[in-house]
Amino acid sequence: MTTAARSGPDVVLGDVDLGSLSWVAEDATIAELARTMEVAGTSAVLVGADGAIATERDIVQAVAYGRSVEEPAIKIATPDAVCAPVTDTVAEAFVTMVARGIRHLVVVDTEGTAVGIVSTTRIAALVFGDADVPSWLSALRTALGVEAIAW
Repeated sequence: MTTAARSGPDVVLGDVDLGSLSWVAEDATIAELARTMEVAGTSAVLVGADGAIATERDIVQAVAYGRSVEEPAIKIATPDAVCAPVTDTVAEAFVTMVARGIRHLVVVDTEGTAVGIVSTTRIAALVFGDADVPSWLSALRTALGVEAIAW
């Protein structure tokens, strides 16, 4: 991935700096998943060979409902992560995320291999730059009736 010198809705995901992709083994525990996120400074990690996705929210929900942090991370991961090709624009990625009510999108290369994860926060920064993103996105969420996204 290259770092985009410009931003905006027409930038393709392949030109966006997605940072490094974090991945844990299928037998990694929830605690190991959390440590991986902390060390990598990311809010989502792929889990196992099939590329399930686990997010900070998954960890919070697991702990809130009394699950042991020694349980396998795969048990709290979403098995069929929503993916977008590197050829999609930032705007297309944003539309996918809002329509699906998700906060993380796995970016895949032309062979379908995961190359990064993009968050709504990153998409918003690319689309809106220094605009007052949280209030604008909250208004959009309300207007669309999308309750699954929390900013």
